Amino acid sequence: MKRLEKGLTVSHKGYVSLRLTVKGRLICESFGKDSAEAREVALARLHELKSQVLRGTHDFPIFAPEKTFQEVAELYFSLWSAERKPTGEFEHTESSKVTCRSLLDVHLIPYFGKMPFSQIIRKDVEAWRNMPRTSSSATINRAQAILSSIFNHVADWIEYQQIEPIKQPKKNPCEGVEKSAEKVRTRILSREEIAKLISTFRELNDNDGAEIIKLALKSVLSLKDLKKLEGGGLVDLDRAKTSVHVQIPLVVLKNLNWHNWRKRFEKAREKSGIQGICFRDLRKTGINLLVGKVDMTLISQYAGHASIKTTEKNYVLKEMTKMKPVADLLSQVVDEICL
Repeated sequence: MKRLEKGLTVSHKGYVSLRLTVKGRLICESFGKDSAEAREVALARLHELKSQVLRGTHDFPIFAPEKTFQEVAELYFSLWSAERKPTGEFEHTESSKVTCRSLLDVHLIPYFGKMPFSQIIRKDVEAWRNMPRTSSSATINRAQAILSSIFNHVADWIEYQQIEPIKQPKKNPCEGVEKSAEKVRTRILSREEIAKLISTFRELNDNDGAEIIKLALKSVLSLKDLKKLEGGGLVDLDRAKTSVHVQIPLVVLKNLNWHNWRKRFEKAREKSGIQGICFRDLRKTGINLLVGKVDMTLISQYAGHASIKTTEKNYVLKEMTKMKPVADLLSQVVDEICL
């Protein structure tokens, strides 16, 4: 017999079946034992259904199984973690996968796990958010982002026939559920603190550490991005967090020693006596050293931000910039009085 057209199959028991996915829902019909006649009838039905779909006149029962949230979450993680860029590289970093897996296991599956996936509604998400817990608001916000991603990805995968249809809620239940306000770090190192931190590394005979601090300030790159740089070349990479391409005419003189970096940084921080700083504060510090000297659009491009709004909202201390003329004027008046 001729090869079956896509959409028709013969089961292991020898029955001709039709399987057609329309808008994320699966149509299944059987036409009896395999024979030339059964295949002809099935083919005619397949063409009829495809014609109805093209005209938008289809009206037929559709089968999609119900699954628990845990089943869908496991499917999501297996597909999401395997996503690749057009270049063949993995779309998500190993640390992102570890974080996602942890948030699923600790915060989402214990609460939603046994619920039917299609029956989760906004009230369920709000009830989950309002549970008493010790985790930070930032952690719960990230967990909610993953929860929302599960519903969006599953809908897309079904629509584009990457997975078999399953019952889904009418809309993403995370829509309209507000996230908690997160405390934004505003720690910016002063010029004196920068000099002190660098000199401390040198006192500890860690010249590579001093060069790492300087490079972090000059390039305003994150720790992950800095570790990608190789000596003898310019800064030219895709940011790990946003995949935005960054090209900076800044020469990396040599390969730097990152061995045991966390402990080295903590040791220098403790010895310097500078309180309350993290390595990521260097990025924000470098950006703020440019404010008032370079156009904000250029600063945003240099930092590898997808939007200037990101730079202005999360990285620039507006209050300090706004109040500088006032501080300068008051300083001048006081200095004149003290002459």
